[in-house]
Parts: sequence; C-alpha cells; structure tokens
Amino acid sequence: MRPDPRFTQGTANVLPGTIGVFVDDAGDDSYHGAFAGQFSGPFQNPSTRAGSLGFGNNQGLGVFLDGAGTDSYQVDGEPVVPGVPHRGNATTVNPGNDSTGAGVGAGIFIDQ
Repeated sequence: MRPDPRFTQGTANVLPGTIGVFVDDAGDDSYHGAFAGQFSGPFQNPSTRAGSLGFGNNQGLGVFLDGAGTDSYQVDGEPVVPGVPHRGNATTVNPGNDSTGAGVGAGIFIDQ
C-alpha cells in the first residue's frame, strides 16, 4: 500500500515563514505531484486541498518555476477551480486560488 501523497517540489506548509522554492532553468522534464485530501500537523491550520508544485499554506511561500523546455505534469487529485488552469507546460497558476491553502500563505506555479 502506498502512503498518502505529501507536499513536493516548491511547497511551503510546515511552520509560519517557511519558504519552498523549486527552480529548473532548462531541459524537457516530467513532474509528478499530488494533492492530498487533507494535511495537518502540530500547530498548523489544515488545508483541505493540500498541494504540491508551487503551493503555500500556514503563512508559507511556495514557488515552482520551470524556465524552459517542453515539460509534462501529472498531479494526482489536483482540484478543479473554475477559471484556473491545471499545472502544465506553458502555464501560470497565480497566488490566491488553488496555490494557497486554508491556513493563509502564498504559492505560485510558473512554467515558461
């Protein structure tokens, strides 16, 4: 049995003021992340859409930046948010939508 998916690749959630940064500046890449149903820990505000690939929660800042190449993405359980694109090649997901959890914070996903 596989464990529940957790935060990966440019994600900050653990404590206030944490920063997670992932930068890739070249090459064709394949990424696999996951949105867990819920993630909570000691002294944290739970996020009902705990994320990955540029996600911020609990006053953390998560940044995912891929600067070049033709990239492929698989994000298990990524929520559908009307008007917000899924993480993918040549896509930006701005803060304030599915890049931020219930516990305040900010996340940004950019694939150029």
